Amino acid sequence: FEDDKIIEEITAMTYPSIGDFLKTHVVGQTPIDYNKFFEKVGLETSQEKVETDYVRNAGAFIVAGNQEKGTIYFNDLVSDNSFWAENGVLPNDEIIEVNGTQLTMANANSVLGATFQWQEGDDLVIKLNRAGEEVVVKTKIAKAYTKGNKLKEDENASQKAVELRNAWIKG
Repeated sequence: FEDDKIIEEITAMTYPSIGDFLKTHVVGQTPIDYNKFFEKVGLETSQEKVETDYVRNAGAFIVAGNQEKGTIYFNDLVSDNSFWAENGVLPNDEIIEVNGTQLTMANANSVLGATFQWQEGDDLVIKLNRAGEEVVVKTKIAKAYTKGNKLKEDENASQKAVELRNAWIKG
């Protein structure tokens, strides 16, 4: 493919509607309405409780760095993470120490990356700075949940949509 002609070439190899789609959603600024496509195959999205980890909520980070102060803190998204919310962690709490290891900008990747190795029932001691006051959280690791979009079968889908979904999934 030639870069400047790729859409023209793909359109020639397929259908004009494919070219229109690429011009609208790839070249243009119009976001894809995935729900329109899900509906055609009898699927829908819903907000549900989904399992997450200890530094993200469904992919969005719940921690951030303050370069000027050299600190790592929990952002507003921490309120939607069940583990931290149940342990009283609040937005803007600065993380001082995790299980005896001081958290700095220099070691943040390794210390926070280690949270992916945490197992249910492990002990956790985290020291926080909450507006100048030290807060110590001593707890056991439990699964973390947040709200997220889940794709599920539409109970009211037409027979035609179900057949199309089955053909799509089975190829």
